Amino acid sequence: RLFVNVSRITDGVRTYLNTNCSRSTSVQILDYEKVRETVTDYAQGENTKIWIGSRYTNYGLYEVIPKGKLVSETYSPVLMTKAVKTEKEQRLLKQCHIRDAVAVVEYLVWLEKNVPKGEVTEISGAKYVDKLREKQANFKGPSFDTISAGGLNAALPHYRPDNQTDRKLTAAEMYLVDSGGQY
Repeated sequence: RLFVNVSRITDGVRTYLNTNCSRSTSVQILDYEKVRETVTDYAQGENTKIWIGSRYTNYGLYEVIPKGKLVSETYSPVLMTKAVKTEKEQRLLKQCHIRDAVAVVEYLVWLEKNVPKGEVTEISGAKYVDKLREKQANFKGPSFDTISAGGLNAALPHYRPDNQTDRKLTAAEMYLVDSGGQY
């Protein structure tokens, strides 16, 4: 069962998740709002045990699991399984990190050359680092909106510049950039 905002699942995703699956192994796509109700119903099974990672399970789910049916560890068994990478996965991850590092180093060089000229703002900086990533092989998009903050704005948690707050970057002030790419 996959609990998501159902409106975001395209027909292509639905088909992909259920290709070559028997009915018993197909992915049931359910609205996220149904997760508590579904877990509550599932927990009613006679020999049911529910294995959770206590560190990443919210209390809203934890509280509906009867204590006698709960198997709890600090980390989710899913997280632990995902942490194990094959040699191919390790090689591909390393290649992605190298490509992303190239984009970041190019960005730092660009900043070093252009900030002293007074030509870089928080917004133009964020756009430029994203543009550099786009040039890298297998780039699928940013992993989140780039945080680009100069001076006092760098102290604001999750700050995102807009047309009213956009500042020019200067060599005399701190600059914070938090960005990432998906490959």
